[in-house]
Amino acid sequence: MRKSPSKVGNKKIKVLIVDDEVFISEQLNVILVELDYNVTSIAYDTPTAIESLNSNPPDLAILDIKMHGENQGFIIAEYIREHMDIPFVFF
Repeated sequence: MRKSPSKVGNKKIKVLIVDDEVFISEQLNVILVELDYNVTSIAYDTPTAIESLNSNPPDLAILDIKMHGENQGFIIAEYIREHMDIPFVFF
């Protein structure tokens, strides 16, 4: 049997999506769920992302770099590096 990359052992990998574009966030959510990932939350701005990181820590964060015309993705990445030990990916 082939192992699913979306699981560690029997536990689904938890993913946080951070993007201000609702359509893109929702489409990414659908894709990840179909691939058997557990999307913990979709955050559309920095405060919501930080709240989600603290209330339900993911195993991985997918971050949009530029949100609302600013480089908010970098701010969130810096927060993750300083306060958490999880990988993140920019898209």
